Amino acid sequence: GWLQLLDSNVSTPDLSKTQWEAWDGSNWVRQDACTCVSVDTAQLPPPPLIELAGPPIAGNAGACLGSYRLADRDVNGRPAFQKTDREDRWLAFNGDNAWNAQSAASLGEKKGWIQLLDSVPTPDQSSIGWEAWIESKWQAQPRLQCIATHDPPLPCSELLVVSTKPPPVAKVQEMPPLIKRSDSELLEDANKDAAKDAAKGGAGGAGGGNGGGE
Repeated sequence: GWLQLLDSNVSTPDLSKTQWEAWDGSNWVRQDACTCVSVDTAQLPPPPLIELAGPPIAGNAGACLGSYRLADRDVNGRPAFQKTDREDRWLAFNGDNAWNAQSAASLGEKKGWIQLLDSVPTPDQSSIGWEAWIESKWQAQPRLQCIATHDPPLPCSELLVVSTKPPPVAKVQEMPPLIKRSDSELLEDANKDAAKDAAKGGAGGAGGGNGGGE
């Protein structure tokens, strides 16, 4: 890595009070302005575009695959997404337990041809598998994904943000493996080893809640 937090006493890095360090090409440099904070994804804005992507599906469910644009209206208190190539196809929350790919006539109801049995703020945040209404029953679609335009896609629970204030860290180079230390003496020895490595060329961087059909 190019950033490190030498603290093994916390379960997640956002809980640490220890200062972060950055590799400047030859040494680890303390970054007093660098912090790691947790962000509740429920407080983040919905993605402007999402895509239901996966292998072809027969029937009406297959027609629901593709891109959906964030609409200027909410449905059942959640953002709603309208298909970019068919205005009569929507991806919306049913107000209870699932997201449904459905027709405009059934918008917000417990109906549809594709469903996600998860009440996440937006469907791209879920890690639960999707289902499609095929041959009069819900069938699991393990290869079907809902992908947001966020890069990288938002995680399903919390997002950790590591941020710093100007001036930025100098352009990094390949670095030695992360060091571990428990006291100042070990740190001094490790820095000497890292300097020797750098002089030699571096050591390398791093179910069934909804009615199917309509």
